[in-house]
This record gives sequence, structure tokens and C-alpha cells, in this order.
Amino acid sequence: IDKIQSESINLADNFAFTGTVTGAAGTQNHFRALKTGTTNPSNNVYTKVTFNTEEYDTSGTYDHSNNKFVPANGSVWLLTAQLNISGEPHGLQAARCRLTKNGSNIHTVYLDTYDVDSNIMSPILSHIITGNGSDYYEIYVQIYCPSTTPEVQGNSYFQGVQILT
Repeated sequence: IDKIQSESINLADNFAFTGTVTGAAGTQNHFRALKTGTTNPSNNVYTKVTFNTEEYDTSGTYDHSNNKFVPANGSVWLLTAQLNISGEPHGLQAARCRLTKNGSNIHTVYLDTYDVDSNIMSPILSHIITGNGSDYYEIYVQIYCPSTTPEVQGNSYFQGVQILT
């Protein structure tokens, strides 16, 4: 501190600290749940997406057994999800990725190509939420694929990073 008070700071200088440094940010809580296999939801019906692998969960807020995220009271999170959806061969017309809070929709991302059938879509959803310790968040999918079996493929994910405590 004496050096800082007595002269201008040179960014190349080294400083020896004793005591405690406060105000420095620590590691942020985060989770990532992955889908490693393929599932076939019913055509044109919202279906809960199950993520069978929890890659990490530093805060213990993702309930892997029920595929629910339950953030702590007052914590603010950025949640994202990407669903890799297929309708081989070329029968996929629409895909929806939905974030729900306690079973009710709070954000939906829509992709469609009704004029020209596709074979793959990857809707990406992003939303900021504030936890209360008991609300839970889940991901749902709706696929419109009238000529073939719809699929939610592996490498889909649901993840979050805490941005405020």
C-alpha cells in the first residue's frame, strides 16, 4: 500500500501482500447436464427432456434424478439449453425448446421450416432467472415431424451459471 500511495502504479510492478484480500470474485457456481442417447417423443406434443449425464454441478442445485434445476433463494442464474432435433429423412418441420418454472412455460424458442422439410434443427434457449430455493426449472421439447419419427439426439444440454448471489 505504501508503494501505491507514494508513486504511480506501473502495471509491470510486483506487489507482496500480507493479510487478506477482499472483494475478489471467487469461482461462480455452475452446472451442465447432458443427453447422451436418443429419445423419440410423441409427434407435436410437449415432452420433458431427460438429461442422463451430469457433467458438473458445483452448487448441487441440479436434481439429476428428476431433471430439475432448483436454485438457491436470491441467486440469479443465466440458463441455456440446446436441443439437437432430427426428423430423418427430411421430414422435420418445426421444433420448440421450452423452459418451464414449476411446470408453467416462461420462455419458448421456435424454429420452423414449414415450406421446406428439414432433417435437423438445434433450437438454443437462453434466459435469466432468480431463484427462491423451492422453484424448479425444466426443459421441454415439441417436435412437428408428420412424415417420420421425431428424435431428440444426444449431445443436447441444459446448463446454467450463477451471475449474482
